[in-house]
Order: sequence, then structure tokens, then C-alpha cells
Amino acid sequence: MLAEAEDYEPVLPWESAQPTQKQLDVLDKAGFDVSLISSRGLASKLIDGMHKRRTRGLATFKQVRLMRRLGYRGDAAKATFEEANAWIEERLNKKKPARWRERGEEKEKP
Repeated sequence: MLAEAEDYEPVLPWESAQPTQKQLDVLDKAGFDVSLISSRGLASKLIDGMHKRRTRGLATFKQVRLMRRLGYRGDAAKATFEEANAWIEERLNKKKPARWRERGEEKEKP
């Protein structure tokens, strides 16, 4: 979950209402565990955080989670979208067998 929403507590009455299906769909698509989204206010805060990250060019929630799972040693949440893309692609290509990495490319002849 985004750091700014970890200690979220509803303040206004509408924030305590159940999240809308549309909010849950957006968050599910973004990789959040929607079973943990307890209120409309929390869903709104998470979606706002996603938009702020996108506007700033930062990695998506899915990218951050995957980077951490793949062993990224820095603060994945501070990586840009492009940095995250490049790092993930490089990391996943290293894990593929050589024949998969070479697919579509002509092999050099000795």
C-alpha cells in the first residue's frame, strides 16, 4: 500500500462509506489487494496517490512491488517509471534461459 495511506483514518462521513465498485476496480487493476480497502476515503487516497506518482513520473505500485520481490536493493518507491521498467526488464531477461533471450534474433555463426 502507498506510504501516505498506511495510517489512514476517515474524518468526514463520506470517507467511512464502503468503497465504490469503480474504486475497487481501479485499485485491483493497479495491483492492490482490494480486500484491504475498508472505506471510500482510503480508496480515494490511494487513487490520488497513484495519480500523483504518475504525474511525477514515478514507478507504479505494481513495479515497486515487483522490484522488491526481485531483490531491488534501493528504495524502489523512489525509482522513476523508466528506471523501474529498465531494471525489471534487465532482471527478468537475466532469469530467462539463453534460448528465450535470443528468440527472434539471428545467432552469430562461429
